[in-house]
Amino acid sequence: MVEKGVSYYSPLSDNENDVIKGSTNNGFSGKYATSVSADLGSGYKDHVVELRAYGSQYYTTVGNQQLSGAFAVKVFSLDTEGNRTEVASLSPTVNESQIQASNYSDELAYLRAGYLQEYDSYFEVAAADVDGDGVDEVFCYTDCYKDENGECLACIDMWDLQPDSSWSHTQEWVDCGQASYYVTEQELAEIRNSKDDPTDRMQLMMAPVVTLAGGDLDRHGYGPHHCRLGLRWQLQRGVRQLWLPLRVL
Repeated sequence: MVEKGVSYYSPLSDNENDVIKGSTNNGFSGKYATSVSADLGSGYKDHVVELRAYGSQYYTTVGNQQLSGAFAVKVFSLDTEGNRTEVASLSPTVNESQIQASNYSDELAYLRAGYLQEYDSYFEVAAADVDGDGVDEVFCYTDCYKDENGECLACIDMWDLQPDSSWSHTQEWVDCGQASYYVTEQELAEIRNSKDDPTDRMQLMMAPVVTLAGGDLDRHGYGPHHCRLGLRWQLQRGVRQLWLPLRVL
């Protein structure tokens, strides 16, 4: 039996209908949203960038596989009365690492989180002007990673607003330590066999936890490389955790 604390039955939201309770939601119905303010060239933080994780009624295609669950980064402008108008919708990277590994499920793994509060660890959005052009770039992390040559690499998506109002998209694959430091496929199978865990939510323990932050480090205002995006990542292996110092890109 699934306990009340798991995300499918959390008192924080009505996930059967994919609607957050007690909120006007600004057109969003889903599991989780987190946001940050941004300056897109006006000199003011007059835009909101919101990372959204939708419920199981939304779908993502990875390769030839259609999966329940979806992400989006929405960009809103703010008027003087605080009203929001959507000006862009951006799509984060999704790969095989985010697919729920089970024989009976075709969905993204975040849908099986034990508690909604876990999403604070796996979803990050930030805005920082890293190229000094007076326009904030947008960054996000959605629990996307890959193992390469024994190292675990986390995917940080970056979007840069262009003069023609389009958004260029790049990926920064950040080295988050040896893949063996994380829960392995074999250990995950052992955990599943030893626990009554019908939601298979332990799979999220395989992914790095990434924290993003941006700021003007030299206090010189705009100019070449005046701002940096910092990140901190966390290893998870069972209950053991290791925090590493803030890194600057």
